[in-house]
Amino acid sequence: MAKPITTRIFTVANQKGGVGKTTSAVNVAAALAMGGLKTLIIDLDPQGNASTAFGISRDEVSGMYEVIIKDLPMQSAALKIPGYPSLEVIPATQSLANAEVELVPMVAREMRLKKSLNNYLLDAANKGERFDYVIIDCPPLLPVTDAAIVSARVDGSILVIHAGVTKKPQFTGARDAMLSVGSTVLGVILNMIPESALEYEYGYRYGYPRYYGNHYLPYGSKKEAVTGYEPRAEDLSRIEREDSFQHIKGKRFKEELMKDANPGVKSGKKKI
Repeated sequence: MAKPITTRIFTVANQKGGVGKTTSAVNVAAALAMGGLKTLIIDLDPQGNASTAFGISRDEVSGMYEVIIKDLPMQSAALKIPGYPSLEVIPATQSLANAEVELVPMVAREMRLKKSLNNYLLDAANKGERFDYVIIDCPPLLPVTDAAIVSARVDGSILVIHAGVTKKPQFTGARDAMLSVGSTVLGVILNMIPESALEYEYGYRYGYPRYYGNHYLPYGSKKEAVTGYEPRAEDLSRIEREDSFQHIKGKRFKEELMKDANPGVKSGKKKI
């Protein structure tokens, strides 16, 4: 993969849990590292799923709580991941759940993460080990915590939503929360799309896999190539009706195009 000119920092966020946010963050970070890009993933979600995904025992290490609250340098908390030479993880320890409350009385609390991250990135660059990407796995958006996260000199945020479950107000609320603290929403990851939604195909093939199931015969295949392939009469009738419907739609669309191209000619009739 091509290296970016400067270190790129992204947050991965959501409005509520259970939408695959951490899975997305972990997979993006692992993919970048496997592509030869030096990547740092920061686990700021108190649940610590990004940490456990890489086999880190959260009770035996220092992590983001110590970095934000106790001023531990990030380089002292960063862990190398076996099998991923280009990947480092700063885990979320059990104590991170208390960080939000402990941050409230602190002066310039929104700058603590930014200062620590900047120092670590500068130190790595001075050693000739510049990070290409930093992925921050955020907790579900909350007033104090997400302000500290977004203020960590990020280039943008990626929102994760659950297909068919995440409501529009939840999505717009998450988007507005990020925008209100100056973050740029780079895009959206749509997770957990039902498999049934992937069965449909465009045009005259619409619905074939759904009706035929395991006996679906792709175009270009011979009937003899699939043992036991014999669609039911009712399936064929249903498909024929849908094909006719698609044909009618296509015919009408063509007529509309012709009408636009020849304003003086009505559909199927010449102007006298």
